[in-house]
Amino acid sequence: MLFLSKNSHTQQKTISLNRFYAQEIERAVLADSNNLVHTGSKPFLESAFNQNEVYGLRHDTLKVYSKAMGILLKHHLFSIKKDDFFLALDPLFEFTAGEDFGDTTSYAGRKLFTNQRGLTLIGDIGKKFSFQTSFYETQTFVPLYYKRMVDKSGVFPGFGRTKVYNLNGYDFAMANGWISYTPAESVNIQFGNGKNFIGHGYRSLLLSDAAFSYPFVKAVINSPNKKIQYTAMYASLQTLDRLPRGEVPESLFKRKGGSFNYLSWKPNSSIELGLFEGIIWERYDSTGTKPQPYGAYIPVIGVNTALNGFGNQNHVLIGMTAKIKTTKHSFLYGQVAADRGLSEGLNYQVGFSYFDCLIPNLDIQVEWNNLASKTYSSHFSLQSYSHTNQPLGHPTGPATQELLAMVNYRYARFMAQVKLNHINHSTGAEGDWSSDPDAIIMTIAPMPVLIINQIDCTAGFQINPKTNFQILLGYTNRNDRIDNNFMEDSVMKTSYVYLSLRTNLINRYQDF
Repeated sequence: MLFLSKNSHTQQKTISLNRFYAQEIERAVLADSNNLVHTGSKPFLESAFNQNEVYGLRHDTLKVYSKAMGILLKHHLFSIKKDDFFLALDPLFEFTAGEDFGDTTSYAGRKLFTNQRGLTLIGDIGKKFSFQTSFYETQTFVPLYYKRMVDKSGVFPGFGRTKVYNLNGYDFAMANGWISYTPAESVNIQFGNGKNFIGHGYRSLLLSDAAFSYPFVKAVINSPNKKIQYTAMYASLQTLDRLPRGEVPESLFKRKGGSFNYLSWKPNSSIELGLFEGIIWERYDSTGTKPQPYGAYIPVIGVNTALNGFGNQNHVLIGMTAKIKTTKHSFLYGQVAADRGLSEGLNYQVGFSYFDCLIPNLDIQVEWNNLASKTYSSHFSLQSYSHTNQPLGHPTGPATQELLAMVNYRYARFMAQVKLNHINHSTGAEGDWSSDPDAIIMTIAPMPVLIINQIDCTAGFQINPKTNFQILLGYTNRNDRIDNNFMEDSVMKTSYVYLSLRTNLINRYQDF
C-alpha cells in the first residue's frame, strides 16, 4: 500500500490528545454526511480532515490591533513559516490555587496549588515529515483524596513517578516527543514517546491515555477508499520493580513489551466498527532479562492471540468498538473487552453523545462502564495490563461500575462544564489489577465497596485556541464512602474550590 498514492498531504503533526479538540473534531465529522474519517484511534493526524471545519484548529478571524495581542489571543509565541517549512514554539503551564473546605483531617488547612511549567515545539519539514516535542516540570499539593491515590500507587496519575516536595507535596516531570512521516497518502509512520487512545468515549477499556507516556513506534494504513484503517503499534512498557543492582548508581526498572493492533471499518459515514488486540510481552523472568519475542513484531491482528492463547506469560486482551450515528448531531458508541479469555467475564462500555442540543455548542455525553473482577491482572507478577503502576485501560481498574454524565457549553470563547461520576469499586483483591487472580480467595461475605460520587464544575474563558490557553474557576465536590457491610461506613468528603490559568493540551484525569 506504500505505492497507492504519489502525493501525500501536508501537516503530518498529530492533534493534541485532549477532549476539547476530540469533541470539536467529532462535531465536524458528524455534520458531514460524506465524511469517512475514523475517530476510534487517537491522536488524529492534522492531514486526516479539513481543519477549517473544526473550532480551535481553523483559521482564527479574531481582529487584533497589536503584535502582542495577536500572540496572546490567536498566534503561537514564536513561529516561522516559509514554503514547506514551519516551526512554532509555545510555553506550557498550569498555575492553580485552591482550598478544600470539606477536609476535616489533619491534612486540612494546607494551601493547595499546582506550579507547572514547560515548552512545546512543533514543526513541518516538507509535505511528508513533521515533528513535535514537549516537556512539563511540576510541583503540586493536591486534595486529600488525590493524595491517597498517589501515595497508594507511587505515581502521579498520567505523569509517572514522583519525588517528595515540601513533605506533603509532589515533584514530577514528563517529556513527550515524536516524529511523523507520511511516505504516501495511505500510510503514516510515527516514532517517539507519548500516549495513545482507542475508542469513542471519555474512558477506554482497551487503551487509554490515563497512564504515563511510553516509547512507541506506530504505523497507520488506510485503504484507497478510506473505509478501512489499520493501526499497528509496538510500545516499550515498564514496571516499578527494580532490576538487580549493577554498576549503575540507580538500578533500572524491569521492562515489558506491548503490541497493540486495531482494525477499523467504516462502510459509510454513519457506522464505524473496530477490532482490537493488545498483548503484554514478557521481557523478564527468574533467569533475568529476556530478548523480545519475535511474535511481538507480527503486525497482523489476531495472529498472536491464536499463537499465545489466554492465560500464559504473554498477556492477551482483545476487544471490539462501535460507533453508530443516530442523527446529524448524535451518536451511540461502545466497547467490549475480554481479558484472559471469555470465561473471566466481559468488560463493556455503552455511551451516547449529543452535540448542539437545543442550542449551538451545548453538548451532552452519558457513559456507562462495567469492568469485571480481576481485569488487567495476571498470575505472572510482571505481566499485568499496565505501565508504571497504572492500568493501560480504565484507570480505576477491575470490579468497577461507573456512570458518567457531562454537559458542556461554549459561547464564543466562554466555556462551562458540569461532570458527574458515580463509581462503585470493590476494595478486595478482585478489584486490584496488580493481584494474582489465581491467588484470590473467595469469601462468603462480599468485600467492602468504595462508592464515589463526584461532581466537577468549571467555567472560564479560552484565551488562545492554539494552546487551549484558559482561565478557569472550578469546584469539585466528592464523597468517598466505603460500605463495610454490617460495620460502620468510612466517609471522606472533598469540597475543593480553585482558580486555574493553564494551557490545556493533555487530559488530566482526577475522577477515579
